[in-house]
Amino acid sequence: MTLPVPSPPAGSPLELGGKTALVTGAGAGIGRSIALVLATAGARVVAVGYDGQSARETAACIAGSGGGASSVA
Repeated sequence: MTLPVPSPPAGSPLELGGKTALVTGAGAGIGRSIALVLATAGARVVAVGYDGQSARETAACIAGSGGGASSVA
C-alpha cells in the first residue's frame, strides 16, 4: 500500500532526527497520519496497533519513503 507522506510546513520547528517516536493507533486514521508526519520530521517510528497488518503497512510506507520504522501489534 502506498500512502502520501505529508511534509512539515516550510520553516517548521519540527526536527526529530535521532529521536524515536512510539505511536499508538498507527495502523489507521489520525495515528497513521501522526506516524507519517513524525517520520518526515526525521524520527524513527515504532508503529503500534491492535491490528498487526495495518501497523506493518504504516511501517512499510515509512520505510519505503526512506524513513526508519518498525511495528508492534
